[in-house]
Amino acid sequence: MGIKKRWIVLFLSGILGAAVILYASDTRLIDLHIKAGKLDEALQMYEKMLNVQPENAFLHREVAEVFLLAERPAEARYHFEQASTFGLKSKAVLENLFRFYQQDENKNKMIGILDQLVKIEPENQNQRQQLAELYAWNGQPQPAIEHYRQLLDENPNNTDYLYRTGALYRSIKNYSDAIPYIEKYLAAIPADSKARILLGDLHLANGNKKQAAKIFEDILQTNSKNRIARQKLIQIYDWSNDAKKSLPHLQHFASHESKNRATMDRFLEVARQYEPLKTISYLENHLKSDPENSRLQQDLAELFLHVGNPHAALFHIKNQQSRNPADPEFYLEMGRLLRNMDEPLQAQSAYRFAFNLGDTSRSTIEYLLQSYQFHKQYKSLISLHQQMVELQISSPDYSRNRAAALFKTNQIKPAIAEFTEIINRDPTDVDARQNLVYALIADGQNERASEELWQGIRSHKIADENYLQSCIRFFLQENKYERSLHCYRLLAKNFPENSDYQLGFRNELIRNEKYAEALDQYKKWTEKHAETLDDKLQMAMLYWKLGDKKAMRAALPKDISSFSEQKKIMLFYFQSAMFDAAINSAKQIIKTTPADSAILRTIGLAYAWNNRPQMAIKIINKFHRDYRGDYESHYHLAEVYHATNKKNQAAQEFSTALNLLKTELRSKDTYLAKARILAGQGQLTASRSIYDQLLQNSPSDFYVQLDYIATMLTAQKLDDAEEILNSLRKIYPQNIQALQLQSVLYYKKGEIRKSLRVLASLEKEGALNSGQMLDMADLHATLGDWVQAKEKLEVALKIDPENEAARTRLFRLRRDNAQAIATEISQEQQSNRFERKIYSVICAFAKTSAGQFFFRGDQVNLQDNDSPGSAENYKQLALGVKSRLNDRLRMESALGITGSNSQQNLTATAVASWFYRTSDALALQLYYNITWRDLHYADILGGRQSGFKINGNFHPAHTWNVHASIGRFANKLLASDLAMGWLDQFNLQSDVYFNFLPGFLFSYNLYGYKYAGIPLSHEFAAYLQNETVHNLGARFSFSKERIFFDLGGSFGYRTNRADLSYYGDLNLEYMLLHNLRLRSQMSYGTERETIVDGYTYQFLLNLGYFY
Repeated sequence: MGIKKRWIVLFLSGILGAAVILYASDTRLIDLHIKAGKLDEALQMYEKMLNVQPENAFLHREVAEVFLLAERPAEARYHFEQASTFGLKSKAVLENLFRFYQQDENKNKMIGILDQLVKIEPENQNQRQQLAELYAWNGQPQPAIEHYRQLLDENPNNTDYLYRTGALYRSIKNYSDAIPYIEKYLAAIPADSKARILLGDLHLANGNKKQAAKIFEDILQTNSKNRIARQKLIQIYDWSNDAKKSLPHLQHFASHESKNRATMDRFLEVARQYEPLKTISYLENHLKSDPENSRLQQDLAELFLHVGNPHAALFHIKNQQSRNPADPEFYLEMGRLLRNMDEPLQAQSAYRFAFNLGDTSRSTIEYLLQSYQFHKQYKSLISLHQQMVELQISSPDYSRNRAAALFKTNQIKPAIAEFTEIINRDPTDVDARQNLVYALIADGQNERASEELWQGIRSHKIADENYLQSCIRFFLQENKYERSLHCYRLLAKNFPENSDYQLGFRNELIRNEKYAEALDQYKKWTEKHAETLDDKLQMAMLYWKLGDKKAMRAALPKDISSFSEQKKIMLFYFQSAMFDAAINSAKQIIKTTPADSAILRTIGLAYAWNNRPQMAIKIINKFHRDYRGDYESHYHLAEVYHATNKKNQAAQEFSTALNLLKTELRSKDTYLAKARILAGQGQLTASRSIYDQLLQNSPSDFYVQLDYIATMLTAQKLDDAEEILNSLRKIYPQNIQALQLQSVLYYKKGEIRKSLRVLASLEKEGALNSGQMLDMADLHATLGDWVQAKEKLEVALKIDPENEAARTRLFRLRRDNAQAIATEISQEQQSNRFERKIYSVICAFAKTSAGQFFFRGDQVNLQDNDSPGSAENYKQLALGVKSRLNDRLRMESALGITGSNSQQNLTATAVASWFYRTSDALALQLYYNITWRDLHYADILGGRQSGFKINGNFHPAHTWNVHASIGRFANKLLASDLAMGWLDQFNLQSDVYFNFLPGFLFSYNLYGYKYAGIPLSHEFAAYLQNETVHNLGARFSFSKERIFFDLGGSFGYRTNRADLSYYGDLNLEYMLLHNLRLRSQMSYGTERETIVDGYTYQFLLNLGYFY
């Protein structure tokens, strides 16, 4: 292995030695070719050598030098660069490359080459200077400064280096370092004014204005014609707020450069302030030498005006005008001067002359337009516009101005046409569109005005803030709530941090019943901003409207202590129609502030709207006694009086409300109030006219339609109310207020079940208050479903434990409907002969509107005192059912057995009632084998009757009820198996009560009895005689939460007997416990016909338990 390695080394060494010998021989040959001038042959040989040694730096240098000899600079440059690249950094190579880069002005490469040369020869001052200059030329002041400083280290007094270094420091805004170099330069060359200017600039830039000013002043001392120094001084004195010192320099310029207007204006500006009189003298002298100079005349006029001599100023202007009477420029100057002299009308005249002489400049036209408008000279304004049209001077601004002038001179139609033309040219012209709207409103075209505003937003995307605000105001006025919502949506989007716009947006969402979106917006707002009490209340209200009572309660603020916060909570309940909560809240507040008018008013109205008229009357009257009241409180008091049949008081309150309404500003709310009041006064035609006009202006106004429906319902115009309500509910099918009105409409039409279904749906949504629960209870009671009625009343009491109306209704409900179980004892006597005692047990169950079942058992003891031992005892058992089949039809039937000793009798009754109105009905009653009790003796003999009766009632007026009935009965005495013929009955009853006598009822009764087919042999024949009775009576009732008292009496006249009868009764009822009732009744006398001589008395005692 060792022998092989040696051979390889020897072989390579041989090759290398041969190459050296060949290279040496080749270069000698190349030199010979060069000396012989055979440069191409030399280059060919070099090319072959480079093919062998392409990275030989020396070879590249030699080739480059040959190319230079051959005057082929591009190739030479290439090979010099190659030589440098392959490591040859000789001075010759670098200098050749520098020359090439210098020719190309390649600054960066020149800097790079010089930097290498300086490092090779650091003592070479010329190269360093050249490098510094190159850096400065290339915009690199910092390295340039470093090289100049090195040069100055070697040659500290070189003025060129000093100047250049200072200038470079100035270029990098290092004024403090620049100053010493320039000062040293000036010490060597003090006469260099350029350097002095530079030094002054450096001090000025470095904040040393005084030193700078001194330098410039020194320059002027040696050379007063140095314009730059003088300008610098003017600037310094201006910046130093010492303009007075600049005055000599400005005057110098004004004297030597009088044709330079800017210079003269600046001189006059300063001179007017500091030496106006000297300046006037200066200008007057100047004017003597140039009397035709109108500009001097103008300058003098302005100066005279400045020193308080307007007449002298006007003199100079008139001199100008007299020399040039057809020149509008002088009239303009006169106009400007008169404006400064506060002579607007004379100035206006001068400007108009200028315009008539051909000055149609924008400034002249606009001044005249503004002046005519300010002085309300609209005819002159229109005349000017006509001239402008003739001169074909037009612009959108001028068109708007012309249209406005037409509008202000009450030329409405032309103004509308002009504004319309403007927005046809530019639909986005906000001012023109708004002015068009004003003109349309003045012309009574409100609907078109609304459409023009809306088109600007929808079709032309106008989003101007003021425009949107105007749209909102108009849309709200016209009840275009969807459009006002759109405008608020844009404002809220464009101004997300504007709290007013955000609040308006949320309120408009609520007005448009977009409760979920409004709630979402409140949540977004409170995430970024502090949550206020108002925010919490609004969010609670929205939860309530959305039916989420749990969230509503959670949203309501806790720990409310301040009076203002408590008041806000109370108003929240009131405005949200939560009248029970509003009443309870107001009661707490009024304990501490009993004289607060707002609280009194609110609690009174809450009672009125919560179906509690007596409390409403009491509190609202107190509010009116202590304070004047307002039209709304008087109107609602009138409604309460009207509902409680106090017509005179209602009429008085309606009149008061109408008078107060006249003092209010006209708005939709006041028009609606007037319509309601007129309806309450019976002026229905005038009321409907107001509603129709409001709906003509805004056909889709939801709230006007709701109000119209309510008024029509109150006025019993059910068809009209139904027509409006049906169209409204097509758009708002689930609106709570519309549904409540639907329930009222169903009730007034006698469709009780439909009314109940609507209220039940609202109850599920939590949208009913205790007053509306009373309405539901009344409806259930009307249907005979007193259990449901009782439950609704108990709910009302749970909401408001102090609701006396609910308690009274609950007591009356229990009193008027069958009890769960009761015992009763009754004793009665007619004259001294007949008497009867009855012991009863009564049980009622399954009380629903579909069926109310009851059971009754009686033990009856009968006695004829003229026949001792003739007493009869009967036992009676009966089972019955009552059912309300629908809103119009009610059925009642009973089946019973009556037994005496071994004799049993079957009895049956049936009653069918048809309610043609809610409180008025016609009824057919059928009887089979019922006990004949018109004569007690018939009872003893087992008297029975079978027959029918038809009765009905109606209300000719609210306080007047009429009842009539006719019937026919077949009579039979079972004990003697004797037919007693038949009886025809007739009854007419009329009841009247008066508002001024609460609790009193006055009545007239007419009774007719006609018997036929009676055996004359029977002793009854003496008693069963035809009779007609006229009866006049009075009754007083008093009811409280747990007690009922009723006292009545009458006088009768029997025409057949030609005698008088009298009758009296007393009823007492008391609730012993929550479910235990004690009832007693006592009567004496004869109310109808008398069969036997003497008077009847009766005593009844009833003790019942209720579930």
